[in-house]
Amino acid sequence: MNLVLPFADSRRLTGANLFFATPGAVLETAGVAVDGALIEGWRERVQRASAHLGWPVPCAVARTHAAGASLAVAAPPDQLYTATEVNEWALCAVLAAREPARGAALVAALHAALLEDAADPLQVIPPVLDEPAAFARLRELAARERRPPLRALLDAAVQRDVPAVLDDDAVTLGFGARSAEYALDALPVPEDVRWPALGGIPTALVTGSNGKTTTVRLIAAFARAQGWCTGYTCTDGVWIGDETVATGDYSGPAGARRVARDRRVDAAVLE
Repeated sequence: MNLVLPFADSRRLTGANLFFATPGAVLETAGVAVDGALIEGWRERVQRASAHLGWPVPCAVARTHAAGASLAVAAPPDQLYTATEVNEWALCAVLAAREPARGAALVAALHAALLEDAADPLQVIPPVLDEPAAFARLRELAARERRPPLRALLDAAVQRDVPAVLDDDAVTLGFGARSAEYALDALPVPEDVRWPALGGIPTALVTGSNGKTTTVRLIAAFARAQGWCTGYTCTDGVWIGDETVATGDYSGPAGARRVARDRRVDAAVLE
């Protein structure tokens, strides 16, 4: 990625996260002097873009830290790539408003990054910073990404208090032994889902500074003593019962998804 870009990382958030309880996108600033005016300019642009796209209750959260800021925007679950574009545009637009001469370099860097990551460069819509043109571009991106069947299924799950796990390829309704997984390109209509069989399972979430993995293992041992097949994740890996299914740091969403999608699991302990 071109070093002129004012962010080091820009990614989707496929579920509840540190910023809000809904999906969205977050970026980490890089090489940018973060102050109140920059955050407010970014937030105003994100909220205008979200409202223009018809997203419910526009939400933009900024968390400053020693290296800069984490900037997050909430979005519908089928608009997450568009959300990254909204986020990147809002940050670049406020920087360009501060330094007009920098605008062309920002656009060029954004375009180069898009071409580098694109499966089909011919499908890339060149980025722009001018607000009306940017909104037109974002509308087109949102239209390309929209998945009405996915929204209908997730809305139906919310109405029935059924948890859902989403990634690039599939959506899982329910958790563990009470779950069903569907490919995103073969989603059922809500009426065809066997909802009574789906739901949550006993789940413990462990967080803190020290002793998390020890606590996870202790709770998992209690759950096994209860007679449950227990799935647990920590910085050492993922376990289903006594089986090690992955090693490494799985204390984040990747580990949680592994447990959520394993139908052997009666109880979950997640670091």
